[in-house]
Amino acid sequence: MSEDVKEIPGKELSASFKIQSITVVDTAYRSEYYKLRIKIQSEVLSQGEAEFEFMIPFNGLKTNAIIRDLKEMYELYKFSDNTKISEGAKEEILRLIAVLIWTLG
Repeated sequence: MSEDVKEIPGKELSASFKIQSITVVDTAYRSEYYKLRIKIQSEVLSQGEAEFEFMIPFNGLKTNAIIRDLKEMYELYKFSDNTKISEGAKEEILRLIAVLIWTLG
C-alpha cells in the first residue's frame, strides 16, 4: 500500500437473521404456500429486534421483484423526512433481505 493512501474504518454494523420456513397445505382451498417466521436482531433497528411472518406462494418469489421492492424501500428511507416512515422502511428493507436470503438457500 502506498504511503499516500490512508484507510479509515467506518462504523461496523451487524445483523442477525433467523428464518424458519413452514410449508402450509390448505386442503379447503387446495393451495400450498410457505410461511416464513423471521426474527432480525440489529442495532440498525430502533428497538434492536423485529419479528415478522411472511407468506410466500409455493412456486416462490421472483428475485427481481424482491430487489425492485428493496430499491423502492431504500428510496423511501433515503428521501423521507418522517422518522416513523424511515424506521418502517428500515424494517421492511431488513425483512426483504431475509426473504432474499431464504430464496437463495
